[in-house]
Amino acid sequence: MEKGHNVLCLETWWTTSHSVALFLHKQSLDEMKADFTKRYPEGVWTTKKVNDLTWYVQETPQAKFRSRPLNGVGGPFQTWVLPLADTGYVMAMELGASKESLQYPEAQARMDAMLKHLIESVSIEPIQTADADLKQVVIKPAQAKSTENPSTPQINQPLFRDDSTKVREYPDRAVQLQQNIQTDSNRDMNNLLRNVAPKIHR
Repeated sequence: MEKGHNVLCLETWWTTSHSVALFLHKQSLDEMKADFTKRYPEGVWTTKKVNDLTWYVQETPQAKFRSRPLNGVGGPFQTWVLPLADTGYVMAMELGASKESLQYPEAQARMDAMLKHLIESVSIEPIQTADADLKQVVIKPAQAKSTENPSTPQINQPLFRDDSTKVREYPDRAVQLQQNIQTDSNRDMNNLLRNVAPKIHR
């Protein structure tokens, strides 16, 4: 993903000469904008706010669309760039089109609508690191041991839990109930085998 700042995801439509690409680079916003400016000098940069996110948008007017590349599709049309909070990463969504795309106005309109939907679907939410999660959910084993009934099987508590899950505690009665169920199950199985097993006559 980082080497050469290649595209992360790409989809193309050969007949209408459209393309949609997703970029995710670890670089500054200015560096990514400079890359796209060098690639598409005919584009104009503006800022647009969508769902409280500020996007940096490079748009090429239809009058300046390029002819489709040889054995390729698309060309400069719209590039939406978004820095991902303080992660050091920058994301970009690019909708490519060419002069040939204008021969398909319905497809052009649908591509515009699709890109709008993609942009509106983006949200940035904070996440916790794995280390931070472990620090919150690790449950230390109890140091003291009960001496009231040393023969009672010990049932370990789960190692991890989140705030919405409470650790279940199994009292002695629950342990005894489980043992009784197992005993009943064994007895039922023995009875079943006794009834269906072939009789051996000596």
